[in-house]
Amino acid sequence: LFGAGREVGTIRQAIMLLGQNRVRQWLLEQRPGAHTDKELLPMRHALVLRARLMEYLMDAGPQQDLRTEIYLTGLFSQLDRLLHEPLSRALQRVPVSERMVSALLREDGAYFAYLDLASQMEDFDRLDQLAQVCEDHEFSLDHVNRALIRMLARWSHVL
Repeated sequence: LFGAGREVGTIRQAIMLLGQNRVRQWLLEQRPGAHTDKELLPMRHALVLRARLMEYLMDAGPQQDLRTEIYLTGLFSQLDRLLHEPLSRALQRVPVSERMVSALLREDGAYFAYLDLASQMEDFDRLDQLAQVCEDHEFSLDHVNRALIRMLARWSHVL
């Protein structure tokens, strides 16, 4: 009835499948001023920043469906934190593409390189390994740095 058998192609579909109340509560927790602890600010933006970085790493051009899917992969990569349950269980309720499942659960496939790079860049203790990760996934360090700069430039007002 609600299209649960189809793959999720938009954020609106994902919200409907995950439950509006759960997503609404989480979004309220993310809004500016919801937490007075400034140390939590980076955590609150981590989901969107990861998703945006993956989007810039892919550089899908005018292919909106591809851009949306890589963005959703980044966003869903920490869905377990949002729903407080294992990612594999959360994804059972949200029909996503096989490419997304491969990246998120099996750590392989077409989107995993983008997810791995974005995750690597979030961990300051592993930044010294970034050049090797770029080489492993056949990305130039220059391309990765440009994607990061574009993402940060867009989000400078948030950060």
